[in-house]
Amino acid sequence: MSGQYQMLRVDQEDARTVSGPALDALLAILPERVRRAQSVVLSDYGKGALAESVIRTVIAEAKKHR
Repeated sequence: MSGQYQMLRVDQEDARTVSGPALDALLAILPERVRRAQSVVLSDYGKGALAESVIRTVIAEAKKHR
């Protein structure tokens, strides 16, 4: 850092689709989160969070609470 300016940033990402326990945890919290939302936008910027089961769950829950 130089003052308030970032001089160098190095990131490493794993953009594989979420699976296993992380996917299970995400699917467990989605219905409540969708129910409380006023709108839903699905985008993960290619980061792997939108597994097919996540998309299906969000859309199904959103349709229940129109």
